[in-house]
Formats: sequence, structure tokens, C-alpha cells
Amino acid sequence: MRRAATIVLILLCSLAPASAQDQRDTLRYPYGCIEDETRRPFWWKEGDRNPIRCTTSNFSVAQFDSLAFFRDAQFDKRADFSVAQFDNWADFTGAQFDSLAFFNLAQFDSLALFSFARFDSLAFFNLAQFDSWADFSSAQFDSWADFSSAQFDRLAEFSFAQFDRRADFSSAQFWSPVDFRRARFDSAATASFARTTVRDTLFAGIQGSDDVQRFDFRRVQFLGAGRDDRISPGSEVLRLGSSIIDTVAVRFPGAAVVLYGPVELQMQRAKIRFLHLAEDLSYFDKEDIVTYLKEKSFPGDEVAHFELDYLLARSIMRQRPSGTYQAYPWHHPTRWWNEIYSLLMGLGYRPFRIFAWAGLFIVLFSLYYLLVLPNQINTYLDVKARAIKIPWRVGPWSLSRYRYDHLLNTFISCVYFSAMTFFPFRLKKDILTFFSRREKYVIVSEWTLGFLVYVAFLTLAKSGSILQQLKTLFIG
Repeated sequence: MRRAATIVLILLCSLAPASAQDQRDTLRYPYGCIEDETRRPFWWKEGDRNPIRCTTSNFSVAQFDSLAFFRDAQFDKRADFSVAQFDNWADFTGAQFDSLAFFNLAQFDSLALFSFARFDSLAFFNLAQFDSWADFSSAQFDSWADFSSAQFDRLAEFSFAQFDRRADFSSAQFWSPVDFRRARFDSAATASFARTTVRDTLFAGIQGSDDVQRFDFRRVQFLGAGRDDRISPGSEVLRLGSSIIDTVAVRFPGAAVVLYGPVELQMQRAKIRFLHLAEDLSYFDKEDIVTYLKEKSFPGDEVAHFELDYLLARSIMRQRPSGTYQAYPWHHPTRWWNEIYSLLMGLGYRPFRIFAWAGLFIVLFSLYYLLVLPNQINTYLDVKARAIKIPWRVGPWSLSRYRYDHLLNTFISCVYFSAMTFFPFRLKKDILTFFSRREKYVIVSEWTLGFLVYVAFLTLAKSGSILQQLKTLFIG
């Protein structure tokens, strides 16, 4: 009788609602994990939740409706979050995975926070879908990191991350910027982008460091600005293999690889056009990047070297010089010379700016010829059959008397004559015999300006690599 009463009492207790202590234990030990006071971070203060330790962590096909809080958690054994659904934040900041970590086919509808996380073994994020910011900054991957076929709809942050082995981004989809700035690659680590589609800016390189990042872009697909269909957030296709694919049309700005430091790239020569040098770098930092690309990524490829020289020229063309000339007072001749040199030649390493001045001179002299001696130009070029004579010194008040096409033909003739006079090394003898002395003064002045442009390009430029590459390219 006493034994029967004891059994009934136990059954009644088991059916009773959970006590307040039981509810507190449920909050203290989330997801079946236990608190570990030995792993308190430096910022922990009294009253904060302690980090948790998960000895068993099988969350496959789980659905987290609210915040999934695994901050500073330690997973002693295999952590399986494959096909998991995170409707709210997934906070794995500072988490440590001592064994395999499976996040394949996981769906992150909100922030995916893995900053300062450490993966001691393989980390699988293949076919995962990140609908919001994916933060892997300062994460450490001690083994292979698999992000193959993952979809990143927003910023993918890998800055300051550490890759000790291969990082596989093959067949991934990047719809927004991806940031590898200051990420460190071990000697055996390479980020592979085979069949990956990049539609926005990829930031790479470590500014002011000797560490080098390595990327395999041989089969990557860089898309220019356009519009494409993207799998809509919450679609079941990636997680459950549904045959119904929900898509949404999205505009994207176009791919660009912005380099902040020397990187080692495996890529075809035609993809150099997607490379850009960070604007806030100094000339010498940019030169170091281009030199490293020549030596490591394109050794012996003279055509690629010419493309890289143009990349450097395009980047520094509008860059302000950073030298000691500003230390001179404004009245010092060296200060004025450097200011004029910068205005006309830019940095002088690739003096493309002077050709803009050349174009301006050609247009100005063309307008002068049109207003002052159009009849002489037409006669010299023997275009009287298709260009009507207009009075000498045509003013704005009389342009309306003549048809637009006749004026346009005459202006084209003046532009042609101006360019023909500006660019040749030697002035034609018939010009000196055809025109009057006053007209010859103007024409010879334009020819002299053109000759000075040649002299500036050949002698004042501080680097002759463009000339050497042109010689190699066309002569051999």
C-alpha cells in the first residue's frame, strides 16, 4: 500500500507544471548546454550570462524562431546545424568549434554573427543562404572552410579572418560587397572562386603589411552592372530541395576587385580590367601592388605587364602628390615648379594628364581658325566643293545667315587642320608657303606647343616603363 502511494505521488509530481527554479535552469542552460564559468570573456561582468559548453549539439533541421544565442559557446563534439532555420539573429560570436561544424543548407534570415569564432576542424557552410549580413570578421579557420554554392545577399565580412587551409567559395553567389581586407592567409591557404559569380566589390589585400593573400580567380565570373534574378529570402529551394524556386529581380552595380595590398592572383589576363587600386593608397603602395602582381601572378607576360602599368596609370592620374614640395614657401621657385608640374603632368609617372591639355589646345585653336581664317583652311584642304566660303572674321551675329551643315563641315576641317598641325614632329613646308606671315605665327605657335608635349612625355616622365612596354609590344 505504501509503495503504491509512493508511485502515485511520483506520477503527480511529474505531471505538475515546472517550478520557477526549473524555468531559471532552462534559461541558464539553453539548448541543453551548460554554463562554463571558466570561459568568461574579458568583458564579462556580474549578472551577465556565462558562456555555455555544448557536449552534444545536434540541431539539424532545427528552427530558431527567436534569437539563437551561442555567443562564446564551446562545442566539444561535432556541431550539426545543417538545414537549420534561423528566423532571427544567429549569434555565434566568439564560439569555439573543437570538432566538425556543419552549417550546410542552413538558412540565415537575419544577421549571421560568427566574428571571433574559431573552427578547429572542418567548417561546412556549403549551400547556406545568408539573407542578411554575414559577419566572419576575425574568425579563425584552422582547417578547410567550405562555402561552396553559398548565397550571400548582403555584405560578406571576412576582414581580419585567419585562413590556415583552403577556403572554398566555388559556385557561390555574391550579390553585395565581400570584404577580405586584412584577412591573413597561411602559406597553404588559398581562396578558390571557381564558378563563383561576383556582382559587387570585392576588397582584398593588407595595407602596410608583408602578408600576402592568395585568390584563385581563373574560373570566376565577374559581372558588369546589370539586373538579375535572385532567390528570394525565405525560399525553400536551398534548404529542402523544392522544385519551386521563388526569385526576385535585383539590380547590382557590377564587379570590381579593389586591392589594398600585394596579393597573389591566379587569373586570366582579360580579367585585369576588373582590378582597381584603393584610392587612399600612396603612389609607392600602389607601385608595390603592381610590382608584386607582375612578379608573382604574371611572370614573363609582357602584355599583362602593360595592362598592369595602365592600371597604375589610371589609378594615379588624378592623385595629389605627397612629397616634400609643400614644405617650401609659396614664393620659392621649387614650389611653383612642382605645382605647375603636378597640374600639367600629374605625378609624372604616367603623364596622361598632359594629353588632356593637348586636346584642349587643339579645340581652342580650332575655334580660332573657324572664327578668323576659315576660307584659308578650306582652300588649303581643298574642300571648296563641300564647304561654303564664309566671310572673314565671322562673328556670332552673322552665324545665323548660314546653314548649320556648312558651318559644321567647316568646323570639322578646322579641327582636322589643328590636330594635323599639333601632333607631327615636323611642320610641312607647304604650310609655311601657303599662309601669310601673321597666320604662320599662330600655326607655328600651335606646332611648338605640340612639340613640347612630345618632349614632356619622353623626358619629364619619371618612369619610362610605358615606353618600354610599347616598344616590347610593337617591336619585340
